[in-house]
Amino acid sequence: LLFQATLLWHDSSIGWTPKVAYRWLLHHRPDIGTMRFYLYQGNNQVIDSGNIYDSTLKGGRLGLFCFSQKQIIWSNVKYSCSDDV
Repeated sequence: LLFQATLLWHDSSIGWTPKVAYRWLLHHRPDIGTMRFYLYQGNNQVIDSGNIYDSTLKGGRLGLFCFSQKQIIWSNVKYSCSDDV
C-alpha cells in the first residue's frame, strides 16, 4: 500500500551514536495544526524542529523509525494527549 506515511520534517545534521541514550518529546496540537519535535542527549537539547504546521493530521498512530541501525533500545516510551501549550 502506498502513501501510508507523510514526511513533515527532516534533520540530517546529526547521526545516532551507538549505546547512547536519546530522549525525545513531540508536542502535537491538532486543534491548531501544529507540532514540534525536541531531541535530547542527556540533558542537552540537540534538535528543535521549530513549529511544524499541518492541519490535516488530527490523530492516528505514532511510529518509530530507525534506518536499521544496530543496537537500538527503545525504552520509557509514553504518549499522552493534552490541550495545554
